[in-house]
Amino acid sequence: MANCARHPLREYVTLEVGEFKNAYATMLHVMAGKLPVAQGFEPGSRTLPGLGTLEVEDTLFNRAMHTAADLFTDAAKHQSFRWRVVVVMPSRRTRNIGSSAAMTPARCTSRC
Repeated sequence: MANCARHPLREYVTLEVGEFKNAYATMLHVMAGKLPVAQGFEPGSRTLPGLGTLEVEDTLFNRAMHTAADLFTDAAKHQSFRWRVVVVMPSRRTRNIGSSAAMTPARCTSRC
């Protein structure tokens, strides 16, 4: 798959539209209480080289993102989905407020 963005720790990859939509829908369903949270979520501090220490809080959003990201068996896709949900989606929603441009998952699968 083509590289989407560079990051100090790894390269992000392009996600297929269908796989992104499926994971994002899973995340929304977990947040709505329609699907259970996947096992293995552990809140707490994480120290990542180049990024310092990050605090992963025990929130519904983080649990839902963990559940959805676990749908990807490929580690690069797993990380790419998480990055898009945390970094790309909020910036695109903010940019599109008040405009006629629609926020679609297809716009978040390859462009960063």
